[in-house]
Amino acid sequence: PIVVIKPVSRSYTLEQARNFMAEAHAAFNGEDLAGKNSMAEILAAVVKASGIAESEIKSTSRQHRKARARNIFYYLCRQRTGWSMTRIGLFIGGRDHSTVLSGANRSAEYANSFSPYRTIIRDAIAILEGEKT
Repeated sequence: PIVVIKPVSRSYTLEQARNFMAEAHAAFNGEDLAGKNSMAEILAAVVKASGIAESEIKSTSRQHRKARARNIFYYLCRQRTGWSMTRIGLFIGGRDHSTVLSGANRSAEYANSFSPYRTIIRDAIAILEGEKT
């Protein structure tokens, strides 16, 4: 896959950059942290549960159905991986950490009160846990 890295306004040491690249390489290759789900697995589960294509979830579209699936991806990554909001944002197409945090919080809020969110989250978790194919 092609990885696009946006310029940052802060400096990093060589060691920090190496650690970041090692973690990013692991994430983009579908590896997990501490036995948790990888972002690739979570994205595949959200694609299957929502019926929204991966390319549409990663797109910049603000269409409600696509944004809902994207926000659910953020939420599940936050709950089921050890990755930072910044790394989740990079994986999904270069989103800022505050965008990821906002979307994850929105999904957490809507999960209890808005049926489409609750259904997709439940189905994606079932897929990740092998209870649903």
